[in-house]
Amino acid sequence: MREYAKTYQIKNAAKDSLDGKYSGAIGVILVSNLIITTIISWISNIVGGVSTSMMQLSGSEAATLAVSGVVEVILLAANIILNVLNAGIALYFLNIACGQSGTMGHLFAGYRGDNKKVLQISAVLTTVQTICLLPYQYLINKAQMALIQGMTQGTQMVDAVMVEKYLLYAAIALGIGLIIYLPFSLAFGLSYFFIWDFPELSAKEVMVLCLKKMKGHKVRLLRLELSFLPLMLLCVLSFGIGFLWLRPYMQMAQTKFYLNLMNPEE
Repeated sequence: MREYAKTYQIKNAAKDSLDGKYSGAIGVILVSNLIITTIISWISNIVGGVSTSMMQLSGSEAATLAVSGVVEVILLAANIILNVLNAGIALYFLNIACGQSGTMGHLFAGYRGDNKKVLQISAVLTTVQTICLLPYQYLINKAQMALIQGMTQGTQMVDAVMVEKYLLYAAIALGIGLIIYLPFSLAFGLSYFFIWDFPELSAKEVMVLCLKKMKGHKVRLLRLELSFLPLMLLCVLSFGIGFLWLRPYMQMAQTKFYLNLMNPEE
């Protein structure tokens, strides 16, 4: 019977692999976050400005919702393209975990060559996440619209009640969305690692293999992810500075989990 590593063993192995290599790992995570945040903010500002103008000109709730839908589609497409960087992060940490050198160039590996399947997997993962969180986003938008209308029409007290209701429903929708998305994330979250170890497989085959390999191991992965909650709290108390070290640590732990999943004998 195969003996898979315990959570603490995986985390210890992650620390060992990052010893002396934290600066490079932090750099890769920072550059990835900077690229995603900058581009998404830029698109949001441009598209958001145009959509706000159209909403004000139309004055119609139906038109407002239609414009919001277009904005969400544009942001979804942008996120699908940008999340290809996660495949590059997976490759970088795989190299480090296996004792090889990792470079900043690995971050953009998903965009090079014939890597259409990387984009396809990103599309599936990003779209499912977006759909699960769509009711939450819709209710948040409704709360914002109610607040704006209340301020414009001078009915702040009435709309404050509506805003509270929308925020309550949004919190419930967020909880339900996360409950739905969590099993999916645990089943397919390691797909980017399989891309590099099985380059001959198509996107569908990669995801099927990931699902098959994760059978009976989703709870193990969940325990690993939950074990970082105390450190996350400390990072929040440090005004987010601690995440500079925590993010690479978590990524390496996930990488070690994948390697142990594929070869528990090592």
